[in-house]
Parts: sequence; structure tokens; C-alpha cells
Amino acid sequence: MNWKHVHLIFLREMNDQLRDRRTLFTITILPILLYPLIGMLMMQIAQFNREYAVHIRVVGAENWPAESPLFSADNELLTLPGLEKLTKLIELETQPWPKDHSESARQSLVESSRDAVMADEVDAVLLIELEFARLLKSRLNAQSNSEASGDSQADSLENEDGLQLIANLARDHSKIAQSRLDIVLDHWRSNWVASQLSAVGMNPRLVEPILLTETDTSVSSVRRAMLWSKVLPFVMLVWALTGAFYPAIDLCAGEKERGTLETLLTSPARRREIVWGKLLTISVFSIGSALLNLLSMHLTAGIIVKQLASQGSAHLAEALGPMPIHAFGWLVLLLLPMAAFFSALALAVAALARSTKEGQYYLMPLLLVTLPLVALPMLPSLELNLGTSLVPVSGAVFLVRSLIEGRYTEAIIHLPVVMLVTACCCSLAIRWAIRQFESEAVMFRESDRWNFRLWMHQVWRDRGDTASPTEAILCGVIILVGMFFAQFVAGSSIHDWRTIVTSTVIVQIGLILT
Repeated sequence: MNWKHVHLIFLREMNDQLRDRRTLFTITILPILLYPLIGMLMMQIAQFNREYAVHIRVVGAENWPAESPLFSADNELLTLPGLEKLTKLIELETQPWPKDHSESARQSLVESSRDAVMADEVDAVLLIELEFARLLKSRLNAQSNSEASGDSQADSLENEDGLQLIANLARDHSKIAQSRLDIVLDHWRSNWVASQLSAVGMNPRLVEPILLTETDTSVSSVRRAMLWSKVLPFVMLVWALTGAFYPAIDLCAGEKERGTLETLLTSPARRREIVWGKLLTISVFSIGSALLNLLSMHLTAGIIVKQLASQGSAHLAEALGPMPIHAFGWLVLLLLPMAAFFSALALAVAALARSTKEGQYYLMPLLLVTLPLVALPMLPSLELNLGTSLVPVSGAVFLVRSLIEGRYTEAIIHLPVVMLVTACCCSLAIRWAIRQFESEAVMFRESDRWNFRLWMHQVWRDRGDTASPTEAILCGVIILVGMFFAQFVAGSSIHDWRTIVTSTVIVQIGLILT
């Protein structure tokens, strides 16, 4: 291979791409403007993101036990110790219990409360039964008597209800009202139990006999590195793929439309040299797009963190923090082979397109295949091991994630496997791109409309004695997808010979032989 030809083609393609304003805007200008605009939008939204008070109707507040009050004399929620902020976010509307104490009146009250919640008149309704105070005393006395006599007198009171909360969990405000009221009632219950234990001469700490003291030995920089190690590779690789695809479309499909590809193919340069020249050009734009995104994200995140710290959100600012500087070195190490891999994939896929418009349609399938591999390392339950290191793209991301988090021993153990898999993927992608350029059927495809009937006739007429590698892979994928759906038809469990025969016929004969 003549590297002088590769160098000339690289300079030609770079000069051509630098003249394209659309490509330059997508690759360079957009990343610089995108994250500051997103940061500005987030800061504006944060100004309106405040907690609103919920509206709760309390029916029968007079039935609450007077010795352990929860409501004030004017039927307002008492401020419990430690819940001062939460109490201010609850607005109460009190309603006396109906004078008619029959069961039909109680059911009517429940139905009207449900209608009020469903009609959004209130966020939730708390019903305090007439016998609530008596039930508390009865359960306390029954527990004392059962401990003295050994019988189960307290069991008969367990199924009796004293409180009923009605909420509409399909509404966010109603769910928030339920959760806030649960916190208030749980806090009151703890205080009530502690007071009852003190009244009988027992230690109130029996309510919580064990207090767990937690000590965090991690460093704040390491915690921030763990957060950014999940986000940064994903953003960087997505932009590396996007930054590679648009130049690849212009260098292949765009040249077909402009009629300059034939001139390049008739030059003394071999197809392999043409591919390498275009591949280097695409890789430069892929790496540049990813690096510009990282720098823009770093600057925007630093400004937002300083703004949060100045507004009193020091804890949140410390949790987020600026991106660690050492992460950039490891990310660049990941970016170089991934950019080459994505550039070769984009070049091979773009070679199939007959026009720029058709080439843009191929971006979505390529993203759908690549995004799961890039997003897999973001799952908290997965880590770098022999299995994940064998997954293309994901293994390299897991490796860099371990390096960013400082787990160097783990990274060194799996480094050879990740490097071997990444090298194989890059080699296969580059060979595929070269093969696409060496195929005249691919480079000079007709621009007629696709017809299913003519296509089937052509496939049947030009069929070979054996399947090509592409056809074999396609058939294998179709069989696997068919087996996935066939398992639901045949049943996941086998109980008798009938299910065995059914699953065998569907899977073996219906899928594989067909």
C-alpha cells in the first residue's frame, strides 16, 4: 500500500470537508453551543422547581386522642420536632364526623371522600374513625393483660381500623400527599410508643434498640469519578459515532451525487488506499467532535457547580463536582480505537447509500445496534469481568470506567482481552469497508425504485448452490428471532409429551427447516 496516495487522499478529503458548512456546524459549532444552552435551560427550570403544599382533608379531627395531639385547637397540623419544613407543605381542611353514626352514613362519607379525591378537590382524605382513641387504649390495655395472663386478647383488636387514607395514586400530587402524611403519622407513632413506654417505666429507646452509625471511607473525588465514569463514555462515544457518520455520508453518498467518486476510483490509487484516506478523514472528525463535546460539557458542568454552591446547594455541588482531570486521559485512550471502529462502520454503511438522503436513513439502524453496547456499562449491577470484557465496545468502556475509578489491578487483568477484542472489531470493520469499495455492485448501484416482486425474482434467479456468509448470518438471525417468539407459542415449561412434540415441531421443523 502506497502511503503517499493515502496522504494525498486524506488532504483532499479534509479540504473538501472543511468547505462544507453543514458538516462543520454539526461537528464543531453544535457541541460548543449545545451544553451551555442545556445548562442555561436547567438553571432556569431549577428556579421554578420548588415544592408546593398539598391539600389534605381531615374528617373527624375531634376523634384524635387528646393526650397525644396531632392537631392544634384551630385544627391545624402541629409542628413535630424534625418535621418543621414538611409541616409547612401540608394544608389541612378539617371536617367534623357526621352526627349519624350508622354504617350507611359511614359508607356514604367514604364514597363522597373518594369522589372528592377523584375530582381533584383535595389531594387526599384522612378519615379518623369515632373509635380511634378507644382502639389505642384498648390495644395498650389488651397487650398489658395478655403479657400478664399469657392469652391472646390483643389479637381480636388487630383487624380493627381507626384510620383510613384515601388517595389517587394516578396523580403525582396525591402520591406526594400520601407520602408526606405517612411520614407525619409514622413520626407521631414513634413518639406515642416512646411516651407509653416511659409511662410504664420502660426505656423509650426500645422503639429503636439498635442505632447504626455509618462511616464513609471514600474520597469525594472518587465518588465524583464514579458518577462521571458512567456518563462521560456514553456521551463521548455517541458523539464519536455521530461525528463519524455525517462525514462518511458526504464522502461516499455525497460524492456519488456530485459525480466525483468515479474520478477518484479511476485514479492510480488502489481501493484500499482510498478507504484508508477517507477513514483517516472521518476519524479526525469523529475524534474532534467527541473531544469538543467533552470540553464543552466540562466547562458547563464547572459553571453549574459553582452556581449551585453560590445558591446554597453546597451538598449537591459537592456530590456532582467538576469532572476529574485524569478522566480525560483515559477517555482519549478509549476514544482512539473506538473512533477508528465507528469510522470504519460508518464508511462501510455509507458506501451502500446511493444518495445523501438515503445515507441518513442508515444512521438510525447503526445507532440502534451501537447504543445498547455503549449504554450497557451504565448499569450499576455490571462490572468488568471476563464475560463483559468479551463484549465489543462494552468491554472497552468497562475497562476505562475501572481506570477512571482507580481500580487499576482489575483493569490490568482484563486489559489483554479487551485489547484483543477491540483490535479484532477494528480489523473486521476496516476489512468490511475495503470490501465495500472493491465491490462494483455496491459502488455503482442502480437508482431505480425497489420492487419486492422483482427482488424476489432476482434472488431466485441468481441463487447459488450454497449460501453466502451474509445470507447465512441473516438466516441465523431470523432463526434466533423466530425461536424467541416460538418459545411463547410452545410454552416455556414442558409437562408432558404433547408439549415436547409441539415445541419440537415448531422450533425444529417450523423454523430451522423452513
